[in-house]
Amino acid sequence: MQGTVLHSNHTPNLDTANGDGIAFTSVAIIYFVLAFANAIAPAAVGFLGARRGMFFGAIPYCLFIACILYPYLFTLYTCSVLLGIGAAVLWTAQGEYLTNNSTDQTMS
Repeated sequence: MQGTVLHSNHTPNLDTANGDGIAFTSVAIIYFVLAFANAIAPAAVGFLGARRGMFFGAIPYCLFIACILYPYLFTLYTCSVLLGIGAAVLWTAQGEYLTNNSTDQTMS
């Protein structure tokens, strides 16, 4: 079991020589896209509503996890972009949902 875990960093499906920096690049893409997607997320949540926004914003998380299971460089980076957009919609929808379902007694 330990051998599998220790050697799991070598994934032959990726297009790079040794995989250095792939995770860093993926996270950078996620947060770069998230920063710009936050500008359009309120409009998306206004169109979808808070509950549907949370549902559709969570789908890219599932896709990203699936991309990690079979990591190809192109799909990993594509899923990173989708996750950045989905995260912006999800977090905005969560904020609206909490605000809509709060009362003066539950807010502090």
